[in-house]
Amino acid sequence: MSQITIRAENFRVLERLDWSPSGVCLLAGANGVGKTSVCKVLEFLQNLYRRSMTNAIFNVGGPSLLRNRAAPQDAMVKVELEVGDVRWSIEIPVEGRGVAVYYGERLWHAGAEVLHAHALQSEYDLPIRKNEEKPERRGRGDKTVLDTFGTRDEPAWLKPLDEFLMNFRFYSVYNLIEVSRPHPADEQDARLHPGGRNLGTVLQNWQKSPRIYGNQFRWVIDRLRIAFPDLVDDLEFEPDGSPSVFPPDSRGPHDRIPLHLMADGLITGLLHLTAVAGAPANSMLAIDEMENQLHPHAIRSILRAMRERAAERNLTIVLTTHSPVLMNEFGDCPGQIFVLDYRNGSTPTKLDEIKSAEWLSLFSLGDLYDRMKFAAPAISIGSAEEV
Repeated sequence: MSQITIRAENFRVLERLDWSPSGVCLLAGANGVGKTSVCKVLEFLQNLYRRSMTNAIFNVGGPSLLRNRAAPQDAMVKVELEVGDVRWSIEIPVEGRGVAVYYGERLWHAGAEVLHAHALQSEYDLPIRKNEEKPERRGRGDKTVLDTFGTRDEPAWLKPLDEFLMNFRFYSVYNLIEVSRPHPADEQDARLHPGGRNLGTVLQNWQKSPRIYGNQFRWVIDRLRIAFPDLVDDLEFEPDGSPSVFPPDSRGPHDRIPLHLMADGLITGLLHLTAVAGAPANSMLAIDEMENQLHPHAIRSILRAMRERAAERNLTIVLTTHSPVLMNEFGDCPGQIFVLDYRNGSTPTKLDEIKSAEWLSLFSLGDLYDRMKFAAPAISIGSAEEV
């Protein structure tokens, strides 16, 4: 994967963000400091790119919640994504409790500006092509200028940005009731929806075509069995497409349990594994509070599976967390824990830049977090300074 950099100003609770995640990393911090908002920057840009500004704003809570409450009244909301040598930037003027009709949009390639649509202006110029005497002027619509530019010229250097925005997934809230219900079969469905609703369809498609999907179904079930050894031996599908679990003590083909009657933790773990297994090579996904509903053994097992898959397919996996158990698993790589707190603004800082790696090695990282030595609420910062 090309290096990814995410930037933002005045976006939700984020004052200023400049972050380049890679590999499997943790995003830690107190409640409300902006961990979810960091992931929402990418989700916002993805929705803008694939759909429209209206859709992108709606999916982050509406225009009144878009701008940081502490920002000056004339401050714009800025979000930016850099993939390799391509940089795409958006500037959104905020007017009262709404946003202006025309937002700013800029595109750079290899450091040179290729496209610039000014905020508050209804028209923009496309770059001059060969045999053209003057630039082509276009009116602004609900589609991005980037989309118009790509449709017109389809430059090859835009492909990494396009692939990143099409393939990124943010898994924040699974609907566990919806997940276990049968859904209309779609043979093209090969990637888990952000809410998990197509879990059964995806797994069934993988099971039917192991060569096409690289035995992803078997990979998921094998890792699920390790994470939940007392609960699952295998998984199959009912005639209506709904999944059923065969427990380790199953006595025959009819001794199975519908997935929706299994423990919520097992369903959550199955969703995590399916999300990671289906991620295309060189892509990025984020999971909000991965530890929810999981026993420590399951947390450790699923993290090992994520690291294995990330190494095989060159994935970037961002996990937001409050879990000391999860943090302890990063004891030998504290630089993969990024901390958001009220002292370093909104930019995630590597834990080994806050405290030396040598000092950190003397302690359990989860214990340090529990004792509020890092990523602590503002009210506790003074009392947690001294060890």
